[in-house]
Amino acid sequence: MAGSGSGSGSGSGFVTAAVTAVNAVVTLQSIGLRLYDTEGDHRPQEQTFERASSYADASKLVALSETGALLDPARLEESTVRWSWFMLWSGHFAQKQDWNSDAVKRAVYESDFVITLDELPDLRN
Repeated sequence: MAGSGSGSGSGSGFVTAAVTAVNAVVTLQSIGLRLYDTEGDHRPQEQTFERASSYADASKLVALSETGALLDPARLEESTVRWSWFMLWSGHFAQKQDWNSDAVKRAVYESDFVITLDELPDLRN
């Protein structure tokens, strides 16, 4: 499940690589992963983060750009892993309780360790 592609414009090429159930997109500025591993697995995903961090020679931001299971903010805060951001994919990942219970979603969105969209500054104005 590996492939490659190129975006439009200067310097926007990317490479997509598969690592078990993980797809990674490496750009010049960041590394973005898609992880749909295990239902209800809310661990910080340390090994996945470390592996992704090794994809580039220089330090890059590492994001979990799509995930099936949200990360537990309490466990994430206790770990050494610092995802630049993570996003729950839509559909059954957001709606079905087997992937993410309402309690897990509430814990993520109410955590002081997680910055939600409404907490970001308005950079357009």
